[in-house]
Amino acid sequence: MTDQDILASLVRLFEPQLEDIEQRVVGFLVESGFRSSSATDFVYRHSLPYLACSDALNCGPAQGDAVVGCVLSYSFPLMGLDILLDGGAPVLRRAEELWGTASVAATALLTNLGYALVAPSGVDSVSLLSSLARRTINAMMRDSQASFDPAQLNTAVDEYWRSGTSRLFGSAINELMFGVACQDARRSFSPHRRFVAAGIGRLRQAADELMDVREDVRRGLVTLPVLCALSTTSHAGRVTSMVREIWDRGGEEDADLEGELTELVLDSSAPEHVLGRMRDLRDECLRSAKLAFPDPEPVELLIEQRWLQGTRAVAHGLCDPPPYLTSLALAADRSFGVPTEVEDRMRANLSRRSPGWPAQAEAGTAS
Repeated sequence: MTDQDILASLVRLFEPQLEDIEQRVVGFLVESGFRSSSATDFVYRHSLPYLACSDALNCGPAQGDAVVGCVLSYSFPLMGLDILLDGGAPVLRRAEELWGTASVAATALLTNLGYALVAPSGVDSVSLLSSLARRTINAMMRDSQASFDPAQLNTAVDEYWRSGTSRLFGSAINELMFGVACQDARRSFSPHRRFVAAGIGRLRQAADELMDVREDVRRGLVTLPVLCALSTTSHAGRVTSMVREIWDRGGEEDADLEGELTELVLDSSAPEHVLGRMRDLRDECLRSAKLAFPDPEPVELLIEQRWLQGTRAVAHGLCDPPPYLTSLALAADRSFGVPTEVEDRMRANLSRRSPGWPAQAEAGTAS
């Protein structure tokens, strides 16, 4: 089973709700005067944690106002800020052609338009969103300010792995969506649930860092795989000199230099070190999920998916393995998926407790 198998099955499981969320997000953008773009894959991936958490709580998701508001007021604006700060174009953005929507609409959505979270969670969702957005923006600014700073080369691996200010803790989308799902369900965002949500985010970020060694170093960042390579006596000197050499080019791509650095990182056993830490975190998250949720299976699959993204990156030599497949393409291809009995069991459980959304959902309310 691969990360793509899990994503395909989760999208099939929640496809009606995901379609409704995406239609309402794009509808709001169009009504607000912004150029619409194909946002399906982006919206789906950011909404899945909410749906998985709701299902694991054994209550079925609410009608979706809160998750629509979170995508509009958190996901899009912060993606726009990320683009402005790093100047890059990760595969997800290129594939969905989100540049226009994100760069033009994002700041306005965050500062001017807003979205009425007409949901059971109401003001609590806005409060959680605000605090997590502030934390994420601060993390982005730290990354931007630290770019090309040689002091990064002296960061200890343990400090990077555990410190709340490291890039591994930068993305809060899982905490936001889990927290809002708990609020909508009138359940507490307990320490175990919060740990699982944050852990999924750390696993995802660690997997991204395994895929993006070249891009991150070119942007002036020293991430976990490079730090692990620097911690090995036999490779530290050469890795340091190569990072500095790449930085001296000021962000310009040099395929030969970056390829040589990647080979050094691979040769240092850094990827295995990262996977070992990811494996331990995955196991901790799985244990916490069993304590946190009455029916943890959807959340367990999210945890496994993030872990498997890391293993696939290492298997492909620290690259984002081609071809890139959108969540819709994966869901439509029946060669991808978890075992049939698992998918059927989750669908049966969901149908028993779903309140009827989106069939009975009202149109989203914007203000």
